[in-house]
Amino acid sequence: MLKDIPSRVSSKIVQLLNHNTFYNWKSIAGAMGLTVGEVLLYENDNNGNGQMEGLFNRMIQQQRTVEYFVHLLNHREVQRLDIIDLLRKNGLISDVLEQELQGL
Repeated sequence: MLKDIPSRVSSKIVQLLNHNTFYNWKSIAGAMGLTVGEVLLYENDNNGNGQMEGLFNRMIQQQRTVEYFVHLLNHREVQRLDIIDLLRKNGLISDVLEQELQGL
């Protein structure tokens, strides 16, 4: 489950996806199927935590898995292999998921 990702790792993920790069939190939101209106709500959220933390919390509330998140990161419109590698280095990718990723 995403909630089981250590805070030091989730904080790094949030930091990496909050940057104004092309493949940022908005790419994740698109891969999640969020509407333009929902993205605007996150964009205008001034809680100081950043938009990706809001998306991450949403996924935790929906009881999403690490596998779900990895599929978002590997989505053709996201392709954040650096974050998949971060999850891998922290032992958060199962053997089954690893085999699936190797087959792509």
